[in-house]
Amino acid sequence: MVFLEICLDSFESAEAAVQGGAKRVEVCSSLPQGGLTPTTGLLKHIKSAFPEVIAFCMLRPRGGDFVYTKDELKTILMDCEELKKSGADGFVFGALTP
Repeated sequence: MVFLEICLDSFESAEAAVQGGAKRVEVCSSLPQGGLTPTTGLLKHIKSAFPEVIAFCMLRPRGGDFVYTKDELKTILMDCEELKKSGADGFVFGALTP
């Protein structure tokens, strides 16, 4: 089975994605920056309106490279916990060493 996954950063985009047949969404903020960590409010709104949709959340605290400081990694882990509590089905992330 093939799933259509759509990256989005607004509730309106989630509505359009579901209407277009998406079964999974990648919930982000700021797609122009390549996608950043979304708010828990956006995730909760999407999950309450479309409980059948699989929602993966981006874990990326800032734009730019993927080399994170220890403090940024702590932020990513805290965001991960809060998004998990808010209904995230999975996560999308990347990290590099210098």
